[in-house]
Amino acid sequence: MGYSVKLKEISFTVTVHATEDKSKVIKALLELIPEKLRKKISITETAYKGYYGNPITLLSVVVRGRLATEVLKYIIERMDDTSKKILNVTLDQRVDQAHRLHMRFSKQEAYQGRLILYDGDDIIKVILSFKFKGGIGELREYLKSIGMLSNV
Repeated sequence: MGYSVKLKEISFTVTVHATEDKSKVIKALLELIPEKLRKKISITETAYKGYYGNPITLLSVVVRGRLATEVLKYIIERMDDTSKKILNVTLDQRVDQAHRLHMRFSKQEAYQGRLILYDGDDIIKVILSFKFKGGIGELREYLKSIGMLSNV
C-alpha cells in the first residue's frame, strides 16, 4: 500500500549537566545514529547557565532527507518491543499540529546501547517531522507499515 507520509527531518537534543561527562552523553546521543552516518552529522553545542548558575550544555543534531530515513530505520531496528507498544498507545498525545512526533529516550539506556522510551528527566529528545495530508490515522498506518508501532 502506498502512503503519502514523508519524513522531512529528525532532530535530537540532549542536555549535559555539570556533573556529567560530556563524552558519555555524546556517546549516548550517537547510539541513535547509524555508525556509518556518524561522521556525516554535526553536533551543535549551546551553553546555558542553570538556575543556580551551574553550566548546562545543550547538544543538538538535525538530519534531513535520505539521511533522516536511514536514521529512522536504525532507530526502529533498535527500539524494544515494549517501547513500540507504548508508542502505539500514546501516539495521539505525541503528535502535534505541525505533524511532529515527539519521543523521549532514556539517556542512561542509550549509553548502554538500548533505545527505551522514557518519561523521566534524563532523556534524549527526538522529534520526527512528517509531511502528510491526512489525519493521525494515516500516520499511524504508515508507522505500523515500517515497524515502528507494535500492537498491544
